[in-house]
Amino acid sequence: MIVSIGLTISFVGSVFTILYGLLFVTQPEKMAELDAAQINVLSYMLSTLAGGLIGVLAGNGLKDKQPPPAP
Repeated sequence: MIVSIGLTISFVGSVFTILYGLLFVTQPEKMAELDAAQINVLSYMLSTLAGGLIGVLAGNGLKDKQPPPAP
């Protein structure tokens, strides 16, 4: 549960970081190379965190299932 909460907090914080950078930071006519690189790194990180979070939550759901009764 603690791992799931930590991954979720990281995921939400990263999403807000990307949104803040895109919406509220004044950009010149075209995006700077460093900003584009940071957004690429954050997008890869979000993909990894999302996969890890889904895996942890799915694994916990599989552990809780009862085995079917014997016929």
